[in-house]
Amino acid sequence: MAEVHEKTFDIKVRLTMLDYFRYYFSLFNLKKSGLVVNIMCAIIVIIYTLSLVSLLYITSSTQVFDWGTVKGITLDLVIMILFSAPFIRTYLIAFKDAKTHKVLDKDIYITITADKFIVSTNDTKLEYSWKKMYKVFDFSHGFALFIDKKDLAFVLPKRYFKNKEQIKFVKEIIAKYKK
Repeated sequence: MAEVHEKTFDIKVRLTMLDYFRYYFSLFNLKKSGLVVNIMCAIIVIIYTLSLVSLLYITSSTQVFDWGTVKGITLDLVIMILFSAPFIRTYLIAFKDAKTHKVLDKDIYITITADKFIVSTNDTKLEYSWKKMYKVFDFSHGFALFIDKKDLAFVLPKRYFKNKEQIKFVKEIIAKYKK
């Protein structure tokens, strides 16, 4: 187990929709199959976007607009919408989560110690024990703290940490209490 020294530090966080989107996108890409699906969807959307743009360019330059052109445009749009679904779904889930927490674009003050973290806003103060934490995910842009199985994750972006020592400290805590 990693050794966590007694240390305390404060962070001021202002969560944005992008923070939640990055968290959910990273969460859906944890499994290799999810990552492959997202990459393939992105490639297909790019290919059909280029196909649609070239079809519209050719149609406008030749002034020929027939039934084949209509089918081509419709097919391109349908495929682009279908393969954009994972990204749209991710955004909608992130949006719902952010609205549920009611912390979007508000100042949140977090105090992190070796055994707990305290979340404070202007009207509330909540204290959570690392031992009782259901799960903690470390993703590329931050941490997701699950209080229990039913509660939504609290997103803690890494950009708000003052230095790499603080990030290392949280990673040591995660290693110590990992379930």
